[in-house]
Amino acid sequence: MKNRNTSQSPELAGGDGFTYEGHVVAFYLTALLAEASAPGCDGTVVNVASQQRDFGYPLDDVIIKWKDASDRIGTTSLQVKRDLTISSAESNKNFRDIIRDSLASYQDASFNDDIDKYGVAVNEISSAKFRDLGFLCHIAAESGDIEHFEQRFSNEGNASANIKAIRDVVYQLLNEFSATLLTPTQKHDFLKHFIIVRFDFLHDGEVDAHIAEQQIQSQLPANSIVSPVLVWSHVYELGRESAGKAGQFDRVRLVHELSKVVKLKEGRTFEEQIAKIKEITNTYLHQIQSDIDGYSLDRTVLKLKFTEELKAKRFIQITGMPGTGKSALLRTEIESYLESSFVLFLKSDQLVGKNWVQYAQSSGIPSTHNLKDLLVEIQSAGTPILFIDGIDRVDSQHRPIIEELISLILNDPLLIEWKIVVTLRETGLEPLRTWLGSVLKQASIGNVIVNKLDDNEANILSTQFPNLRSLLFNSSENVRHVIRTPFFAKILSTLSLSDDTSPESELDLIHEWWKRGGYSATSQKVIDRQNALLELAEHKVKNLSKPVKRRSLNSNSELDELNSDGVIRVDNRKSIVDFAHDIFFEWSLLYNLFEADDAWLNKIEAFGQPPAIARVVELLAQQKLEDSEWSSDINKPKFNELRSQWMRAWLLGAISHPQISTYAEQFRGKLAENDYALYEKLLVWFQAEKTKPNPLILATSKDMRTATSMAWPSDLTLWFQVIKFILNDISSLPEFLYQQITDVFSVFQNVTLNADFSLELSSEILQVALDWLSEIEGLEGSASIHNWKLIDDTSEFRNSLRSLLITSTISVTIP
Repeated sequence: MKNRNTSQSPELAGGDGFTYEGHVVAFYLTALLAEASAPGCDGTVVNVASQQRDFGYPLDDVIIKWKDASDRIGTTSLQVKRDLTISSAESNKNFRDIIRDSLASYQDASFNDDIDKYGVAVNEISSAKFRDLGFLCHIAAESGDIEHFEQRFSNEGNASANIKAIRDVVYQLLNEFSATLLTPTQKHDFLKHFIIVRFDFLHDGEVDAHIAEQQIQSQLPANSIVSPVLVWSHVYELGRESAGKAGQFDRVRLVHELSKVVKLKEGRTFEEQIAKIKEITNTYLHQIQSDIDGYSLDRTVLKLKFTEELKAKRFIQITGMPGTGKSALLRTEIESYLESSFVLFLKSDQLVGKNWVQYAQSSGIPSTHNLKDLLVEIQSAGTPILFIDGIDRVDSQHRPIIEELISLILNDPLLIEWKIVVTLRETGLEPLRTWLGSVLKQASIGNVIVNKLDDNEANILSTQFPNLRSLLFNSSENVRHVIRTPFFAKILSTLSLSDDTSPESELDLIHEWWKRGGYSATSQKVIDRQNALLELAEHKVKNLSKPVKRRSLNSNSELDELNSDGVIRVDNRKSIVDFAHDIFFEWSLLYNLFEADDAWLNKIEAFGQPPAIARVVELLAQQKLEDSEWSSDINKPKFNELRSQWMRAWLLGAISHPQISTYAEQFRGKLAENDYALYEKLLVWFQAEKTKPNPLILATSKDMRTATSMAWPSDLTLWFQVIKFILNDISSLPEFLYQQITDVFSVFQNVTLNADFSLELSSEILQVALDWLSEIEGLEGSASIHNWKLIDDTSEFRNSLRSLLITSTISVTIP
């Protein structure tokens, strides 16, 4: 609307009746909260504003927008008066101003003649005058044309003398205030849109305050102990404060403000959306295996760490190696919230579509409200935490769903209370740096590392499963490394291993699991179950985000038993099948590649080269190393035809073998070929893939760039192994690799700055750095035995060495 009046301060515009006006505004706000109608509105209230004269509303005390049954938006503009007299007397400024400003509203170009209203809200008024003015406006609305309306005022009409008198007062004022004489039709039309509403406030037994409190009560949870009277007082203060700033409320803003002081229930129109979210959360939770053969290990230290990080940070990563219990911890935390609330939970393998709308539609979540409004509602009625299981395994085509959610949560001021919790494997910096790095640059990031079981946890588990004690406390570090992975312990608890069987690697465990058909099957059952797993894996890998249709599988007879054994999940209602854990999928797919023999690269190509199966290729590389076939496979021309990620997995898988020293000869031989080309790639890829952002930096800063530049090893046991491997080779390696070697050493030394144990390798690294720097700078007594010209940028190399020396000196006491 175009403002026809002189601008004035909203505080001053409140006048003497501001207290009463505040109650009227608050009443409409409670209707907004309850998604209800209110006096003067022919639909659900969707927006309430006050003191809007500077925004083009002549009747500016309270502006209510509402939506009718046809989804049309109407506007009701009201002036609020504590008391009112109806007359055209010069001294009756209140009523004269109301008619004048109502006429201005009626004549404004933005006025919607089909639906909009204007008028006055009043407390004290002659009951007869209130009734008669209201009746006049009512009969004007009921008369479809001027002829019918005028007949009411004829001698035979139904308008009383009092009604006629009020019409004459209004018409007199219209004639006085209109720049041009209004026609009878225009005056009739004016009355059709004029309303007078009455609110009873500010005395004992006030009726409308009680109605407002009932509206508020309907929006409080059933178990709430909060008094609606107190909430009503707070709504009043919100309205009063907003009026002083000419503010407005939609329901999202109102819910956001109220959620700071009181827990609400979901609004009426949000019920279906939130009910479906609750259902999906429960479904997803039951897909996460969190027990070891029926026993739930209480990892108290992890829970305390999670609670600590959640209090201090907005984005919390739960990281760990495969099978350590990341998802189990996530499930435990979500279940603790579900006891009295609800959350938003997504799983990487359940995402469909390229945005929230498509995901919601595919998941059966109604599209009643947009994502932002939904998140605000969850914030007020539930727990504002977004949980994402397996964020590093989200398919590229579904990443926009996650980006949309995270970006909205971290950037919208109404969602400031939201936090994000994700699980991911410690596979490097890539998911955060290359995908979400720009989105997370302003977020405070916490990190909960889920390691293998410590001695205390292992002891508790051995008490529950005495048959595992000899493995949990085995003299071999490799055996302990396997069995103390909770998921692997779960597998071993179900397998009938002989006393002399002690798996020293994940490969050993895979083979024991596979030869028993994924559990403890015997004879022909083993083969049938293996065939079922092979077929399911081959179907699954072609569309990782979707389960497999049961009717597409030929090996149906074993599915129910595999489901009972917890290896797969069968949804009989939807007739779909999926693996119960991503590790079971990886192990089954590994045997698919074993089956392909020399053509396994062709299989990878046929699968579509999904990055998510890189770990399967790493496991295959380890097996090929044991079978003395690794070096021959790396010569396959197919490697050069496919993406470099498969060569990367082939190299990283081999160097990750727990007994790499046993197979070092064939491995080192290939790395040295072609002027150490593969060795250089190994160094670069290892640093990129097997590191994580520095958790100490993330604990005190939002600077992901610095946390990345000061990265830590993601698996310290593996890094010990690789550092030893490099140090054994150091004397024979060419100088052009020294920069990459220094970079790898620096990552290792970063963690030693804060280690609470002695690291002998740090001393060796320090000595190497000292020797190189002394020689390259020509210090006295340092004979030159290297060709430093082979280093591309000696200036950068010197700086890297100095930095490494500083780090190493801090972590090592020099004799």
